[in-house]
Amino acid sequence: MVEPPTQDVIAARLLLSPRFVNWISHTLQLKPTDWNGLGASLGRLSSMRLLEPALADDLQELTLTARFALARRESADVNGHQGRRAGP
Repeated sequence: MVEPPTQDVIAARLLLSPRFVNWISHTLQLKPTDWNGLGASLGRLSSMRLLEPALADDLQELTLTARFALARRESADVNGHQGRRAGP
C-alpha cells in the first residue's frame, strides 16, 4: 500500500511550480479581512488544477484545507470572536 505524501512533500512539489509561486505571491498581498479577494484567489487556485494536472491532487487538498480555514475564520468573525483566543 502506498502512503499518502506528507505535507512537506506536497509543499515542495507546489513550490516547484511557477504558476503556484505566482499565485501565492499575489495571494499574500491580500488583506486577511478581504474575504472576497481570498475567495477569488482560492477559485484561481482551484482552476489551476486544469493547468497543472500533475499537481491536481495536491492543489485540491490545499484548496479544501484553505476553504475550511477561511470558513472557520469567517464564522468566528461573524460571532464576534474575530479569530482571537482568550489567553494570559
